[in-house]
Amino acid sequence: MGAFNRIDVQFQEAMHLAMTSQNKELADTVAWYRAHFDLLPPELMRAILTDDEFFTKAVTVWDNERFSPKPASEHVALQGSPVELPVLSRKSLRQRKPSYECALIWSLIAVALVTGVVIWLVAS
Repeated sequence: MGAFNRIDVQFQEAMHLAMTSQNKELADTVAWYRAHFDLLPPELMRAILTDDEFFTKAVTVWDNERFSPKPASEHVALQGSPVELPVLSRKSLRQRKPSYECALIWSLIAVALVTGVVIWLVAS
């Protein structure tokens, strides 16, 4: 078995142990390692993992980023797809209702005119 296979097996065992145990520190360590394994260069990863104080700071910063509330502008509902889409707003998504105000006003004016003509004809 190669060195990478042994590392992979140890990582899987640590993941299983972290998920089944109640040890929060171990679970945080494994979660941090999983999140940063592909992102950090090997030299930086080695420097972080060999220095306990540096590793504690890295996990604390990562926890603060992970659990801090996001601003409303970063909310998932406001994000578009990777394809450029027009900016959506609540107003633009609402279905327009037909406006009958103009027809209502003109019909009331017509009724008032007809009523006025009928009254004028009856009175004269």
